[in-house]
Amino acid sequence: MEEDNEEIKHTAFHEAGHAVTGYRLHFYGYELSIIPDDEGWTLGHHEQEGWDLTRPSAINKIIVFYAGAEADRLAFPGMEPEGTDSDDQQASDLLRYVPNETEENLRAESSRLVKENWEAISAIAEELLESKKLDSEEWAIIIDAIDEGGDWHKVLPNYRESMKALRSWDPQLKPMG
Repeated sequence: MEEDNEEIKHTAFHEAGHAVTGYRLHFYGYELSIIPDDEGWTLGHHEQEGWDLTRPSAINKIIVFYAGAEADRLAFPGMEPEGTDSDDQQASDLLRYVPNETEENLRAESSRLVKENWEAISAIAEELLESKKLDSEEWAIIIDAIDEGGDWHKVLPNYRESMKALRSWDPQLKPMG
């Protein structure tokens, strides 16, 4: 069970790295989860939208793909991230759309963004470990609260209480993401 807990912690930081970096590069996400998928193959996932195959968008998407492993490396120094094959493959596939860019440069940019946004990544990972799943509004609230110098530990529960009250009035109401 201890090994499973460690894997879940790695996954939380990995997914938070994708989310925050994507948010900074204007890829808006839907949901973050550290719950295994139905087939049991994937422990965590993030869903994002807002990109196309233009050169700038492809570059940013590659950076987001690399950010999961970068966050994992920063959270657990000396340990090489596992489970990054899919991200690496998707980044590699996109590299063909960005001639004259190197994997090394894009990984360096990903690492810079992860370090620059470490407080938000850590906070989202912490909340993912607590609640297992965050919708886009929840993780955006955490990032925005940190950016504004607020206490996300207070802001997020207030949002959840507001949503609970609204759902009691309209049970069909769902988060935007």
